[in-house]
Amino acid sequence: MKKVKVLMLLGVLSAMFISCKKESVLLPTDERSLVNVTHHYLYGDEEYNVVYEFDENDKLISSTGDIEERENLFSENKNSRKSVILVENVNRTGTDFRIRFFDSSDELNKYQGVEAPLVENNDLSELKYNPCYNNGWSGNASFQFYKHINYSDEIMNIRRLNHAFFQIHYLNHNENDQISSLKVSNGSVDLFEHGCFYGTQIRFLHSIPNLHYFTASSVYYSNDPVDYIGSRPSGFFPANYNFGDLASSIKGWSI
Repeated sequence: MKKVKVLMLLGVLSAMFISCKKESVLLPTDERSLVNVTHHYLYGDEEYNVVYEFDENDKLISSTGDIEERENLFSENKNSRKSVILVENVNRTGTDFRIRFFDSSDELNKYQGVEAPLVENNDLSELKYNPCYNNGWSGNASFQFYKHINYSDEIMNIRRLNHAFFQIHYLNHNENDQISSLKVSNGSVDLFEHGCFYGTQIRFLHSIPNLHYFTASSVYYSNDPVDYIGSRPSGFFPANYNFGDLASSIKGWSI
């Protein structure tokens, strides 16, 4: 009888041990569902690094690193407002961004060593009186945009293949605030927060599998065509917002 009790006790202890062991194995699985995304912010000689943690739904959970420096970099109270952002490099998985700030589009274009076309010569008069219209001409760059991350569900209507330049001043209701990933080949593409190429402006030199991992903050594009709408945007791009499902107008050109 004593042996039976001992065996039963060993069985209970063994079951408890196995149960605890199972629990300890499950915890790392939950941790692995979180994704760390690193942003290297650069402005002149300054460089700051922030690591963002996202859950499986691309929701921002936390951020660590040079937080205060990042906020100062984005701050509207600086004498020289950083108005244009260039994503000049991103790794294959889209989890490591190199992001450079400029005070103007002219400064950005000079840094890239390109002369970004706005319109063909015969359209200069139209640009002067109405900067908000669609245009484009042929070249060797291609651009594709997708509703979901990892290049899923392409928005066919705004695909541009073999172009030197194109601009779409306002995406329609099936396209507006829909872009979550994009492919760029031999080109550079600007996404704008609002229609008519105003609001926060982000320029991408590479394909981006997940725009929700690109987090911007309080950036104001100083060259807004205010005469078109009669007033400036109501506010700044909020801190810790991502640029997935946010673009309302697009420009792209070959480089």
